[in-house]
Amino acid sequence: MHNHYIINGRVEFHPATSSLKVLDNPELVVELNSPAGRCLLLLIKKQGEIVAQQEFMDEVWKKNGVQVTPNTYYQNISILRKGLKKTGFEEDIIVTIPRMGLTLASGTNIEQKSLQHDSGHEISSGAQDNATIVEAAPIEQNARLYTSQIPEQTSESGIAPFGGINQNSPPPRVLVNGKASPLMGFIKCKKTAAFLAGMLTVAVAILLYNSLTSWKKVDYFANHRLIYQKEGCSIYANDNIPANGLRKRVIAYGLRFENECKTYPFIYLDYYDITPRVSVIRCTKEIHQSNDCVSDYFKEE
Repeated sequence: MHNHYIINGRVEFHPATSSLKVLDNPELVVELNSPAGRCLLLLIKKQGEIVAQQEFMDEVWKKNGVQVTPNTYYQNISILRKGLKKTGFEEDIIVTIPRMGLTLASGTNIEQKSLQHDSGHEISSGAQDNATIVEAAPIEQNARLYTSQIPEQTSESGIAPFGGINQNSPPPRVLVNGKASPLMGFIKCKKTAAFLAGMLTVAVAILLYNSLTSWKKVDYFANHRLIYQKEGCSIYANDNIPANGLRKRVIAYGLRFENECKTYPFIYLDYYDITPRVSVIRCTKEIHQSNDCVSDYFKEE
């Protein structure tokens, strides 16, 4: 059995070969290296979630017995982005969430295909053939984030039915002297309990969604102000950094990257006095836009 994925109806991704094939131009095939292919597969499997850098490093490299540095991770994400761009994607479908990780862009459509070999021919595997994975609605995403420790029961078709019970399968019917046995009442009670459990899960998901939405209203970068601008390089600093020698030292860290402003023209600075350390976040666009950012931390002696 070989699974592959159709991205936005135009590019076919084969994890087994780490290759991207353009459907309307079959001769155009982009070959990724294995780690970059596994990074894309992880993003697809975690669609609707934010995948942290450490999770990439654990799933893509550590599980395969390889220890790598963050630079290796950044290099392979760059390879993946360039590969997708070569297939004709104008917009980057991989979105960087500052200080959190990566996720697939909203609206990205992933269609899973399962193929098996039979007498030298590939045959669609039936129920999995037209399975479509789309980004979950916000409530479903949050429910998944906070209830992931609860195992889901799935039917033979691979779809988790409401309440963990396959609604398409009729309950077992046992007759005693031509009448339904008490087993039927027991099954009905189990269905009622499952229904109530499902309703409770939905209610909890709504509460979590409301809480998370309220949390998102806090804009971490609201206190960052433009302090330096030259030849397309814009540096922002947190107003909470004291206006003394410390503030000048923090700005100096941002100016270290002035020569790289053609790639990352927006630089955001912050200081943490508990550690203490300086945070430098460099982005291709302003921080509130769909973006590609790199974070650097410098420990103050």
